[in-house]
Amino acid sequence: MQVPATGFANAFSPLDTGDSRMPKQVLDQEDFFNLLTTQLTNQDPMSPMEDTAFIAQMANFSSLTLMRDLSNNFANFQAQTMIGFEVLVNVPGQEPRVGMVTGLDFLGKEPRLIIDGEPHLLEHVSSVRIPGKIEPAPEVPAGD
Repeated sequence: MQVPATGFANAFSPLDTGDSRMPKQVLDQEDFFNLLTTQLTNQDPMSPMEDTAFIAQMANFSSLTLMRDLSNNFANFQAQTMIGFEVLVNVPGQEPRVGMVTGLDFLGKEPRLIIDGEPHLLEHVSSVRIPGKIEPAPEVPAGD
């Protein structure tokens, strides 16, 4: 008698095309608490998890969450301070160009500067100047 292969490995097989959703790449706080609840539910009653390990896990996760939020808030603040300034934008594969920051777009994971009506990532801005004070971009030697 043949028995079909089942189990953990097949449950997450990439060949299973029944669900086309992509798995999460980053765990969030809800995932952490789900894992913690499962861990506490399935622990051995004769050898429960030490409270110090639990507290250390919570502290590490809280610290990581705060650092991520601080980084996001700083990027938002930095983008807001550029409104009304001219910027030099260097988008890979395009010619550098100068434009005025007229607004912000917060629809994605990171803020996008609205420069002459087009959204640009903050990482593509190579210089910020008072309007009318930007010099041309320096020449980049070929092969670098």
